[in-house]
Amino acid sequence: MKISFKHKFIFLSNPKCASSTMRGVLDPYVDYSSFDLSDRSDKYKALKMHMTAHEARLTWDDADEEFKEKYNWDEYYKFTTVRNPFKRLVSWYFMVLPDKNFKTIFEKDYNRDSGQLSNFNDWLKYSIENNKIGLSNYRHMCCDPDTKECLVDDVFKAEEINDVFPVKFEEKTGIKIDTPLPRIMPDRNTENNSAYMRYKGNYYDLYNDESIELVRAIYSADLEE
Repeated sequence: MKISFKHKFIFLSNPKCASSTMRGVLDPYVDYSSFDLSDRSDKYKALKMHMTAHEARLTWDDADEEFKEKYNWDEYYKFTTVRNPFKRLVSWYFMVLPDKNFKTIFEKDYNRDSGQLSNFNDWLKYSIENNKIGLSNYRHMCCDPDTKECLVDDVFKAEEINDVFPVKFEEKTGIKIDTPLPRIMPDRNTENNSAYMRYKGNYYDLYNDESIELVRAIYSADLEE
């Protein structure tokens, strides 16, 4: 999450939805960003990188009255991004590189020496059935889980980010963003210099019928958006 108290905006970073690019573009204007949620010594810095809108609102509400009077949540422009989930999950697969036991590079017992990735569809089914996919759908990212109210002002499609975001962002904040936006990878490098793999084939070729239905069921709102 990125916050600008000066320009009164909150960007909610949705992983694998052009979030690295957005964070890079917004960095010059933000005051707080990507703090470790486990560090409670300063509750205002307890902001994790991919916090949902509901989590952000709870953190804000948990602040003392002086903070909330000075920084009124309702006065801030809140926005995030979404992406075609079929493309997003393939991009995630090639980032986390699951081994033959479905362990990802972020897990301690990941087998770096196996030299063998798990099958994409097997990994996807396992991850979804065991709630280990790690990517929020639209409702989880943007909405209050109880009231279903959308807590953000705008949701930009990653596929249309260059055409729509700069215009709306300037309208809301007065900040002009140059286009096209740079393609920034998760390691903050450009695509050509990044250590992360980027799949360049047809994303849909990796799916079988079962995995297609699983994605449609979980990310139905994302597909509608």
